[in-house]
Amino acid sequence: MEQRDVDIVVVGSGFAGSLLANILTRIGRSVLVIDRQEHPRFAIGESSTPTANLVLGDLVRRYQLDAIEPLVRYGSWQSHYPEIGCGLKRGFSYFQHQAGQEFQALADHENELMVAASSADEVADTHWFRADVDSFLAHQSEEAGAELWQSSQVKRLERDPSDGGWHLEVKAGKESRQVTARFLVDASGAGQCLAGFLQLENVTHQLHTHSHAIFSHFHDVASWHDFLDSQGAITGDHPFHCDHAAQHHLLEGAWMWILGFRGGLTSAGIAYDPKSHPAEKSWQQWLACYPSLARLFAPSRLADQPGRLVSPGRLQRMVTPASGPGWALLPHTAGFIDPLHSTGIAHSLCAVEQLAGILQEHWGRESMDLQLVDYSRRLERELALIDRLVAGCYRGLGHVELFRSFSMLYFAAATNYEIARLQDHNPLPAFLCAEDESLSRIVDRLFVKVDQLAGQANVSTSDIGSFQEAVTRAIEPYNHVGLCDLTLQHMYIHTLVR
Repeated sequence: MEQRDVDIVVVGSGFAGSLLANILTRIGRSVLVIDRQEHPRFAIGESSTPTANLVLGDLVRRYQLDAIEPLVRYGSWQSHYPEIGCGLKRGFSYFQHQAGQEFQALADHENELMVAASSADEVADTHWFRADVDSFLAHQSEEAGAELWQSSQVKRLERDPSDGGWHLEVKAGKESRQVTARFLVDASGAGQCLAGFLQLENVTHQLHTHSHAIFSHFHDVASWHDFLDSQGAITGDHPFHCDHAAQHHLLEGAWMWILGFRGGLTSAGIAYDPKSHPAEKSWQQWLACYPSLARLFAPSRLADQPGRLVSPGRLQRMVTPASGPGWALLPHTAGFIDPLHSTGIAHSLCAVEQLAGILQEHWGRESMDLQLVDYSRRLERELALIDRLVAGCYRGLGHVELFRSFSMLYFAAATNYEIARLQDHNPLPAFLCAEDESLSRIVDRLFVKVDQLAGQANVSTSDIGSFQEAVTRAIEPYNHVGLCDLTLQHMYIHTLVR
């Protein structure tokens, strides 16, 4: 029977697990990565953010990840790796729809919101075609010296009481392999490999966000920008081409994302609150409710991968704790909230950065256990903040003014985090400044308020105005990029931290 003895086992070879494995080999650890699937494989498209690119850039410089550096910006990605699928993302665009009605753009952009994230295509963020990106990063981890076992599954896991190490039985086809390791990292995402073995507490019921989704990848989705032009809409004062964005279509109790990749491939899905939509709808039934969106998808066809529409049930999950003596979970394994706000890549990279630092500086020391306690506490606070920021926006769906105002809390938190990184704060703040008590209280208070307003049968213009003013006043200490400026007519071009 084949046996391995390594310092660290990483379960899962998605982008976060592979990147962490790459870094750990560079700091002198022996690493084995185990994955029950093979690359390339389908993963729903994700969107990077300025935060994600700042963190990835810092990781590249700190650990000499030269081959990965081009992925930090759209321009360098295209010039170095045009074969790795991605899309151009200049910011976030939002459009409010009414069921049964064509979208009608208004001269004052009252049913729109656009928030710039970059100043030019060359330095822009990206949409990651995960099948390509994950495969590339898994290969990079092998190049760095990590061992990768694909189509392999952990069947048994035991802790050695004498030294605290781990014994794993791994099944690869008909073959069983024995592995001993001193540390385990669960990067398996929804698979939550260690959660079952360690009997971690499921606290999903504590989350405010409750959403389901239906999604896939498509070919030949029509251009929303072209649709607006065909309607005579004013697009000249858009801060960027609205298709070159994480595109959001706000519906009643739901929203659609559209992320375009080079070559005509599109990631698209609808996330919805089951309280507003208790009867599950098919993709075509959703499109039938919103004629402008139906036009976009009329010429489309499903991509070969996954070749079907995916509807996984409730999106949210969370277990606790997120780490302990000899083990840790990455964010997508510890918990997931929702694709709204595109927090996934950035949050995972922040955790990779923190965990890599712990495993570099505290390896073999008594201090590591205390560091892992702090890692778990921080990760749980970050997930809790994301939950409130997302849930408040869900409460505002159907009331574009409420959604738009509450979303400013996310942009305030994100830009403050980015400013702190650029100012070399030491230690670095938690993701989205989740450990800032004042900011957390602001989010709590305004979440209660938006929840109350959304529960009313009719929300008055006066109530909406008061809520907008409350948000503006509350985030003033965090508003360094001109958020909540009504003179801009919801077109934010100067919200760039750098």
